[in-house]
Amino acid sequence: MKRITIRKLHKWIAWILSIQVALWGISGAYMVWMKLSYIHGGHLAENAEITTGTINQQAFRTITERYPNAEYIKWVNRGLVDAPEGAIEVKTRDELILFSSESLFPIQPSREDIERIASRVYTASSEASIRSITFLHQSGPGELSSSHLPVWQVEFDDWVNTTLYFKAETAELVTRRFSFWRAFDFFWMLHIMDYKTRANIQTPWLVFLTLLSIGFIGTGTVLTVRRLKPRKRRVVGAR
Repeated sequence: MKRITIRKLHKWIAWILSIQVALWGISGAYMVWMKLSYIHGGHLAENAEITTGTINQQAFRTITERYPNAEYIKWVNRGLVDAPEGAIEVKTRDELILFSSESLFPIQPSREDIERIASRVYTASSEASIRSITFLHQSGPGELSSSHLPVWQVEFDDWVNTTLYFKAETAELVTRRFSFWRAFDFFWMLHIMDYKTRANIQTPWLVFLTLLSIGFIGTGTVLTVRRLKPRKRRVVGAR
């Protein structure tokens, strides 16, 4: 391979690597600068639970006997219209159910319940209001894990575009999203080079970049050896 070809190849590889190194630097700086406690969005909303002083022990015992193999059974109070005094949340292998502590019948949080709870727990701004409430069943946005579905998505019109997600079966606040979290997620994608799921740290792109690095070292070594190699002197014959 001619020297000029190796030099061009070395230069192009250097350009490609420098772009990714710059992306690593920018994304890494953002992720170091932003505190994870802030990114998690705890300041945006409180938990949906309401402190209750009394628990209906008889109702709780009845539900416990009804579901002896449940993964968990717990008392909750999220201020639902159908369960103003509290409810009993049951998680089995196949389903998640909320029971009224008064009637012991299954209940389902309504859109009005979610709107009221979201307004109560939201703490990011005193001037913001709810922009939209959407029920998500089969699919959701990329910022939401599919394991949370089905959920109610509540969007606020504040300056950081706060979005709260509530479990459809129980009205539990499962996650918070806002602009700085979305930026963090974007930079995380650039950092690990997983442009699809943003969860795989061993992507083909990383393998490709590793091979490019080896190519950069190889072409650089060849150019260095050629430069250091003694040149043959031309002997000019006497006339």
